[in-house]
Amino acid sequence: ADYLYKIRQDNRRYPLESVRLSLVETWLEVKGKRLIRQLGSLRKKLTGPYHDRKPWSTTRFVNLDNAFTTSQARFQTTTEDPTYKGLFYHSTHDAANYSLSFISDRNKVEKYDVSVIGWLPFQTDVPKLEIGNFRENNKFIKFLHQVIADNVANADPQLQALANLFLLFSEPISWLHIADIRDPAPWGRIPYPEDIFGMVLVKDGLIVPGTYQPMPTHRILTTKGLFMLNGPFQEKLLERLSRICR
Repeated sequence: ADYLYKIRQDNRRYPLESVRLSLVETWLEVKGKRLIRQLGSLRKKLTGPYHDRKPWSTTRFVNLDNAFTTSQARFQTTTEDPTYKGLFYHSTHDAANYSLSFISDRNKVEKYDVSVIGWLPFQTDVPKLEIGNFRENNKFIKFLHQVIADNVANADPQLQALANLFLLFSEPISWLHIADIRDPAPWGRIPYPEDIFGMVLVKDGLIVPGTYQPMPTHRILTTKGLFMLNGPFQEKLLERLSRICR
């Protein structure tokens, strides 16, 4: 910098250097303008016809708990399944998925993940539950089997009546299936493996508490639909969920 300053102060003393400096400045100016034009052309190629569009923004609406954009607000929905009463589809906060639950309050479902049966991708039409788009929640599955285990000995009179039948066949000790009723098996037949929640020990015609064992082959969702507990067990499940999701 000091060298260039001296050149500018005394052109007569350094005539050659002054000429060189002028040439360098002219060259840089030409190159700079050419570079700016090239960058502008490249920007248009990369951004296409929208290069002059201003960044899109949206007004934010605020509810009691959080803020979200209008595009998100359109999809903060809760829908009840038209064929499975008491089953609800809650859109997630990012509007990317549905959370499937027996709890109708979406805020409670977001807070207590054990209440979520599983997830499926968000759909603009009526949600369609299929094997290919459903992802089950392991926390809920463990919770489901725990509810069955805690109530298997005394919740269902019909199940106890089946246990009494073993005495008629002179079988004092046996195992009784806890069946999924979404696809009932014919009388006297064993349900398909994916339709058996688990088994419980029967001794002298009575269900032995603490002997329930989940069946690893049971499926929450099959081609026959979502799992279905019989009345007493479903009531116990909803009762336990309601206590948790207060």
